[in-house]
Amino acid sequence: PPLVKKVFGPLHRACKAPANVTSKGAVIGGEIVKDPGEFPFIAWLGDNDGTMTRQFCGGSLISDRVVLTAGHCIYGMDSMDANLLVRLGVTDYSRTGDGIARRVINWRRHPDYTRVTVRNDVTLLLLNE
Repeated sequence: PPLVKKVFGPLHRACKAPANVTSKGAVIGGEIVKDPGEFPFIAWLGDNDGTMTRQFCGGSLISDRVVLTAGHCIYGMDSMDANLLVRLGVTDYSRTGDGIARRVINWRRHPDYTRVTVRNDVTLLLLNE
């Protein structure tokens, strides 16, 4: 699809992110979002197990049915895994009933993703609606 070519095309090489990126595990200088509708593009990624409480990654809505997330978020999953759920517009992960729920019907991880160096760590999720 054209969107995949645009995201995974020649421009992705310009990023030059280092292979040894580490996470500090904290938000510095952040603040509580007061208006839940302020960030409708925020995507909560979790299990569609009926409880909707296990969130394991986040992402950004980049078109009406496509979410951009990290490749490591779906590591080891089948591309047609029916148990992935996205909630859009959720800014408080303790309130899992908030937002608009959409099921993930397919996904495409960057073809050059490698878990060892975490290079090309991007995935596109296709939503059901």
